Amino acid sequence: MPAEESSDNSSLTSFDHAAQVEQVAKWILTGARDRDVLEAIEKTWPQADPMALVQEAIGGFALSATLSRDAVRGFCFEATRDLYRRMTEIGDFAGALRALKQLADLAA
Repeated sequence: MPAEESSDNSSLTSFDHAAQVEQVAKWILTGARDRDVLEAIEKTWPQADPMALVQEAIGGFALSATLSRDAVRGFCFEATRDLYRRMTEIGDFAGALRALKQLADLAA
């Protein structure tokens, strides 16, 4: 699991803390085991409270689950549109067609 630079937690700004929570969420989303995530936190930010960071990251997942159906659908639409653009740029026309089908399904 990749680690970020170590820092002293006592001088963290709210941006730094948010970046820590985001990194922990990324580690969780990779499918890392609980112990691996806790060890990565301890190694990367020795002064941090590993369980507090994990709980805050998980809380972010719970908050995402409260998004409206339209917000999720809009995100899916925009992400698929971006994938379509990227696929046409690299010449992956089969992938671009799949993205178009996905957009059509989302619009239905």
